[in-house]
Parts: sequence; C-alpha cells; structure tokens
Amino acid sequence: MWNAVVLLILLTSPGGDGLFRSIYKNVKVSVPLEGDAGQPLFLTPYIEAGKVVEAKHLSLVAPFPGSNIKSYAGYITVNKTYNSNLFFWFFPA
Repeated sequence: MWNAVVLLILLTSPGGDGLFRSIYKNVKVSVPLEGDAGQPLFLTPYIEAGKVVEAKHLSLVAPFPGSNIKSYAGYITVNKTYNSNLFFWFFPA
C-alpha cells in the first residue's frame, strides 16, 4: 500500500512532469511571429539527377538556439501524376 502511495506522489509531483522532468533538457525556442519561411525543398529532382550530396546539404536544418541537434527536412515526391509529396524531418541517431 505504501509503495502505491509513494508512487502516486512521485507521479503527480508539482510541474506536471512527474518522474520524467529531469530526463529531458528544456530548450527555449523563439519562434518569429512574422516572416517568410522560404520555398519548400523538393528533393526528388536532385536525387534523380544524381545530386545526392547537394540534396543532403540543402536539406540540413539550421540548429535551434541552445541546441546542437542535427536534422534534415524536405519533400520527397511519391506520385508525380498526382503531385503527391511526403514531408520528412530526419534526426540521425
């Protein structure tokens, strides 16, 4: 019984994160309210032309302030007839 009470207290501790609050680093990210996000990056033409290194370079996402996590994002065409594209955001492990 006491084990259940202690577990309940730990899981409902202030802050709402319970036991997991110290596992994840808090990163403050400022998002601009206005501005142009730019054009979508369609990678299929680069891949089909054999420019894979250029596609990888272009798809590199700038790191968030206070974070050094590398990631890649862009669109891959999955059906040219219907102009269907898949958005991806890849975080290497």
